[in-house]
Amino acid sequence: MNYKLLQQRIKQYKKAGYTNIRLNSQKNVLELEYNRLLQLGLSQEQLEQAITNHDTDRIEAIDLVAVYVSPESYSLQLIKNKVFQLAQVAALKELKQNYPIIKEQKFNFRYKSAWVECLKLIAEITENSRENEEFYQAVERAIEIELKSTKDEFYRHETPDSDLYTLLSDSNLVGSAWEKNHSVTTSLKRAYVLNKCREAGLDPYIYSLV
Repeated sequence: MNYKLLQQRIKQYKKAGYTNIRLNSQKNVLELEYNRLLQLGLSQEQLEQAITNHDTDRIEAIDLVAVYVSPESYSLQLIKNKVFQLAQVAALKELKQNYPIIKEQKFNFRYKSAWVECLKLIAEITENSRENEEFYQAVERAIEIELKSTKDEFYRHETPDSDLYTLLSDSNLVGSAWEKNHSVTTSLKRAYVLNKCREAGLDPYIYSLV
């Protein structure tokens, strides 16, 4: 087996976490290591799954503070994947759609520094999300009221819970109160309501969310 092909074969095992050998090692060293790896008896499918699992573990294990302090120790792709993992999205387009505040920041995502700043923001947002569980439950109930009111116009007047219009207004998420004083937390809340409206088939425009 030629040197380049040997490197390519071992690289897969390296990505899966089965070896730490340097890919620029001498050919006889790589051959010995490759023969050892073959003894694992992994199919290509098993190897690909191991790579996926290893990548997931690496992303989960990333220390956010360490990234902020020493971003040079992390590849752009790894930081990017951590952002997506925290935000629970699969692509940049989805990130901007689900978190309008990211779009507002006008990050230049060609640079690692932008992804580090984005990571800080998403980490703050996701932390705030855990602190606002009561609000999210109220949104779920408010959307339920909106949906039921489309079939029974009196329903919203018969329930003690807030409908979506009232909830948004009381939480300062629409109108002049929102325009004058919105923060990361309130932006998160708006993003959440926006996504839930879309999922439920409600037009966000009606509620002044877009």
